[in-house]
Amino acid sequence: MTCFNDAIWFEDTVRKHEESIFGIVVIGTIDISTVDQSIRDCRRECQRAGIDDNGPRQNMIFISTMQLTRTLERGEFYCPTCESIQGYRQRSKRTFLTLYFIPVIPISAPEPFIQCDNCKSPWDLSVLHIDQRTHEQVRENQFRNEAIRSCVLMTLEDEEISESEIQSLLRISGVILENPISREELGRLCSVAMHSGIETHNYVMTVSKRWNMQQRLLALQAMFLAASSCEEDVSDAKIRQLGRLKDLLELTETEFEAVIEDSLMFAGV
Repeated sequence: MTCFNDAIWFEDTVRKHEESIFGIVVIGTIDISTVDQSIRDCRRECQRAGIDDNGPRQNMIFISTMQLTRTLERGEFYCPTCESIQGYRQRSKRTFLTLYFIPVIPISAPEPFIQCDNCKSPWDLSVLHIDQRTHEQVRENQFRNEAIRSCVLMTLEDEEISESEIQSLLRISGVILENPISREELGRLCSVAMHSGIETHNYVMTVSKRWNMQQRLLALQAMFLAASSCEEDVSDAKIRQLGRLKDLLELTETEFEAVIEDSLMFAGV
């Protein structure tokens, strides 16, 4: 940006061209607070140089950058955010060097992206190759992995794990979560959990935001079985964590009690 001898003209021009240039939509608008600071800086420089603010205007030069975007095509796709079929626009954004706010020279390569018409979320072009069934399967696999990690953390609330608890976790992964894991994988999950020091409550609070109600009920059932799989009485630490899950998973008292009762059917797990 070059200094100017007419800050008032500069301010009027910036405000006039803040949102669009000759009908070309600009991605993002100019921050007026930044512009106002630039105006004050220019005025100070003019005063130091002995230049009159009311002097000639023809010597002003303004060079800056601007990011422009344009729509290339439209269509429909499965939006992972909306979890439904939505319209989209394939757009391209590019940074230009501007002279008097007019885009003159491109200084970056075009960056194509997909934008959902409903939620406005931007996506990489690869999202067009994800169908609803594939996305739902990915989400389901992610949930089952998160659920078994939650069970591992629940088991380790006592800071130890017995052979009976190991066998129970292996059965929970295969019977309840229908995602069987090997003993070696379970050992790795236990090692990671012990070194991370994350509490069951904190982990579940983070991952459960993307669980639907059916997944929350299933995860609660699995964690209850994991907590009660020890040969001795359930520890106070595990009881405390189980008690916090009702509010954390946003369950009613009836829903919570129903899950516990259903879990008794798998008491041998």
